Amino acid sequence: MPVPSQLTIVMVPNSISNSLVIPISSGLQTLESTGSGSAAQAAIAAIFKAGTFTDGKGTWFSAFQIISIVAS
Repeated sequence: MPVPSQLTIVMVPNSISNSLVIPISSGLQTLESTGSGSAAQAAIAAIFKAGTFTDGKGTWFSAFQIISIVAS
């Protein structure tokens, strides 16, 4: 099975975006290849631990806006 490289995050409707696709960092992707854990689980855990996430373009969102997350 290929290592997930992105997360698709569906959020409650807001004025900026209802869904985002964000990349999973290459550092987290190495977790999969070394057998140390799941890249997607680590990325999702980091989002909820921080309580916020970015689209990579300077806009930040609250984790409380998230409806679902799919790794691909």
